[in-house]
Amino acid sequence: KREKEEEEAEMKAIDTSTDGRFLKFDIELGRGSFKTVYKGLDTETWVEVAWCELQVDQQGTQCIPMYAC
Repeated sequence: KREKEEEEAEMKAIDTSTDGRFLKFDIELGRGSFKTVYKGLDTETWVEVAWCELQVDQQGTQCIPMYAC
């Protein structure tokens, strides 16, 4: 069942980079003290990338996406 959920999540991007090149999927790959890493895709090369979101404040309300980190 988990594989099915991951396949469905991969089909639907939940965010895009400001230039539209990178897609973010709702698949969390890892989490640390200052950033969360999601599965992403470079739409120019069709290569899977890590979409990293850096936590700017302690409440975690502002994130800076770092594509292909």
